[in-house]
Amino acid sequence: MATGNPRKPPAAKSIFVNCPFDDEFKTIFGAMVFTIIASGYHPRRVLDATDGAEVRVAKIAIMIAECDWGIHDLSRVEVNRGKMPRFNMSMELGLHLGALLIGEERHRRKRALILEAKRHRYDEIL
Repeated sequence: MATGNPRKPPAAKSIFVNCPFDDEFKTIFGAMVFTIIASGYHPRRVLDATDGAEVRVAKIAIMIAECDWGIHDLSRVEVNRGKMPRFNMSMELGLHLGALLIGEERHRRKRALILEAKRHRYDEIL
């Protein structure tokens, strides 16, 4: 018999994955998840949060706070065929960096892998 929610993995072993979740990115996301698990870590993503009553940005901030590691793929933050850029991806990286820079003492051990299509473009985006 199941008893409540499964335990959350420790922050030191949790990696927040910030990437597109559409069909075009599915293969890359699968490779990321496989690599994270094979390395002994636990992937976390905002889609894992099940409480629909929570505000999405609050879910993201809480999940980022619960992870010492983050993978932020900003390769698709660009104007594409007249569509607005995916600014939410940059915002999630900003939350991660904000926790690192001004968060509680335990948040200062955060680390991030930033994936980009062009070298250091995230500096301009942020």
